[in-house]
Amino acid sequence: EGADRGRYWSGSMETLVGASGKTWKLKVGQAMRSSAPVDGLYASEVRVVKDTETKTPYVLKRVSDSGGQLMEALINEAATWRKIGIGAAGWPRNVVELVDVFVDREQRSVGYLMEYCSGGHIQRRGVNQAIIVSTVISVCEGLRAAYDAGVAVHGNVCYSSVFSNASGDVKVCGFGAARRVYLDDAMDEGGSAADVRAIGALVYEMIDGRPPARSGAVHLPPEAATVLAPELLETLNRALSSKARSRPSFDELFDLFCAIRDGRKTSAGSAAEPAPRAAARTASSSVLQAVRSTGPSASREADKTGSGPGPNRGASL
Repeated sequence: EGADRGRYWSGSMETLVGASGKTWKLKVGQAMRSSAPVDGLYASEVRVVKDTETKTPYVLKRVSDSGGQLMEALINEAATWRKIGIGAAGWPRNVVELVDVFVDREQRSVGYLMEYCSGGHIQRRGVNQAIIVSTVISVCEGLRAAYDAGVAVHGNVCYSSVFSNASGDVKVCGFGAARRVYLDDAMDEGGSAADVRAIGALVYEMIDGRPPARSGAVHLPPEAATVLAPELLETLNRALSSKARSRPSFDELFDLFCAIRDGRKTSAGSAAEPAPRAAARTASSSVLQAVRSTGPSASREADKTGSGPGPNRGASL
């Protein structure tokens, strides 16, 4: 019921058949975000929806292959996303859960039904070191779950793809068309090296309120020196380097933030003593076969009876 407070519902209902085989009856909220075709390739719309049977709120992100080039890639994104949950033998705490997928080949669209993160976007401006450290560790935990599942690089970590739920858990999302567009560039950068720079950029935006330049020489804003310990400042500035080989490794970055959190000794420019971590898990080789195949077209029963003002924050993209 929490999703209803301050939320305007459009009055429409949709019946959709998911790749899981389940038939969903969803009450549809107002659009939280929509975009015209990006680079002529895809358009997207994000809405809060509610399962009429359980009253559970979710977020439905529908991506349309407007350019006729991304349909299979969008389906593969669903499989990649789902693989993270399978590889972790239970959905990782710091990755937004993909609940089901709706494939409509006639309309060239893929719908991702995901958990609703009522906390909205993470805080930016006015943050202290404790908030930054906690956020980065959560993002790294989400990325580690993806890497353990065989995902070489996320490639789309940014402020708009990191959310928090009602319990304050920070979660990584950002799967879908945008990730596919950036993926080749991320792989060219050396896989996780692209994610390392993205973490540096995320911290930059948390402090400054605006994202840094996407390329070229970038350093944290001057006020970072009043917020972060010298070893964090030095390592994050290296993470923002335009040259992948000059950045710290993902493990070095992750271990340093864990050391700061745990009070372990560190020295600028060198990795802290690594914290023990679980061995990587082997992901199942069979992931969302129903989605990869022809897949059911999303059946729709709409009964639009009205509309209201746009909703408040709390999207999970």
